[in-house]
Amino acid sequence: MRARTITLSALLSCCSTAALAQEYQIHVIEALSEFGIPEAYLSGVNDSGTAVGTMTYTTQDSNGNSHTTYHGYVWTPDGGPVVNQEPSGYSDINERGDILAGSAIYFADGRTRFMSAVPGDRSVGGASINDSGVVAGTSTYRFYSGCRYERRAVMWSEATDTVNLEAFVPSADVGRDINNVDEMVGVASFTGSCGDFEAFLYRAGTDEWVDLHSMLVGDGPGITEAHAINDLGQVAGEGWNGTFASAWLWDEAAGFTFLPALKDGDRDRVIPYGLNSAGSMVGSAATDGWADHRAFIWDETNGMRDLNDLVDLPQDFILDRAVEISEAGVIIGDGHWGPGFGTGVAFVLMPLGDACPADFNDDGDVNTLDVLAFLNAWNADQGNADFNQDGDINTLDVLDFLNAWNAGC
Repeated sequence: MRARTITLSALLSCCSTAALAQEYQIHVIEALSEFGIPEAYLSGVNDSGTAVGTMTYTTQDSNGNSHTTYHGYVWTPDGGPVVNQEPSGYSDINERGDILAGSAIYFADGRTRFMSAVPGDRSVGGASINDSGVVAGTSTYRFYSGCRYERRAVMWSEATDTVNLEAFVPSADVGRDINNVDEMVGVASFTGSCGDFEAFLYRAGTDEWVDLHSMLVGDGPGITEAHAINDLGQVAGEGWNGTFASAWLWDEAAGFTFLPALKDGDRDRVIPYGLNSAGSMVGSAATDGWADHRAFIWDETNGMRDLNDLVDLPQDFILDRAVEISEAGVIIGDGHWGPGFGTGVAFVLMPLGDACPADFNDDGDVNTLDVLAFLNAWNADQGNADFNQDGDINTLDVLDFLNAWNAGC
């Protein structure tokens, strides 16, 4: 333990700068590698804030050569990242705590099940798992040179095993997301080319196929993609709509809502990745022409907003991409340490709501008792004393806590 002493009077007399207006508290997750190029990404989150993803782990042998493997990990607000020691990657997590890892499903009760590829195919992998353990994914026969492939969207459950959606959706190619009423979105491809994506929605309960692509472009050319679906059946996607390219929200009653650009960026450089049932959409968008991508959140009330403007960020940290938002509004994504280029660093944004970070003892009041509680935690090197979530417990945490305390929250 580091020996440190800060008096209460000193704490209360300095640093009265008001805290920044915030809507989220950020948790930054770095790869645990000591060598090589560290990368950490997240791909799934539930309402408790438990998130899963993939990070690098690099070691050096006796000759100084680096060896990098990718490992799945689980992150919790209280415990931080726990890394799977076997090379792997985690794709998604549901409210029960079931984890999807490629073709493997690690159920919270300890069982493990594996998806089967479509007969004749070489591999299969899941992209999304709902709260009943039903998986949306893709079965692949082969990739060809020149950006061509042969694959098919699939749905998996313990009861049905792997179901090839080509029986219901013409040329269903990739399964991307599934909601809690077994409605799945993805893209179809009639030519097997990277330039041939057509958004679709499939409803397993009725075996109904909704051709979102044709709704947008009719019989004309164009690329459309569906990325996410919420429990209301609304779909987040992107692509050509017959007039211009943009991100969009589709609702069966209201039709398509087209998103604007973010700041001075182009609207055709807005990519949505996540959507919850409150209608909040998250993704990545250019802010300066085609360059300088930033994580965004959009909803009909607040419009298009840069998440970097809604968080009190650690110095030089930039939110590049938001990939999912839970029903409770927890957002995950990745960014980098700027101001220049940097490798991927994962983040979790916890909505503050009515919570107040300066109410350190959670008694509903912001007063000197919170200062005493923080000071005790700080002197004891407790994890919750890392107030700015930069991975270190030092005087910067004291300053940030005081700013929040002096501002009343």
